[in-house]
Amino acid sequence: DYRSWLSWKKDEDYTYRLRLYELAYDSYPDSARINYYMAYYSMKNELNDQAKRFYRQALSLFESDENMGTNEKSRLRSYAIDELNSLMN
Repeated sequence: DYRSWLSWKKDEDYTYRLRLYELAYDSYPDSARINYYMAYYSMKNELNDQAKRFYRQALSLFESDENMGTNEKSRLRSYAIDELNSLMN
């Protein structure tokens, strides 16, 4: 899969993965998972205001996102809270 290929030493600054999630976001703006990864890769690219916005959006979508399992929701919610708090300091 393309995402895995990019993540294996081919996208050290996360630029291409951010672009992939931008494309995914265009199609699935109500996906908690997509919003979470938009936030994560935005943060990695030092787009902190954008990262905060996407973390907040992800947090608001976790409960209603039926495409995620309970464990994944819990895990990503915890990460999103921690990462958002780190951006607020």
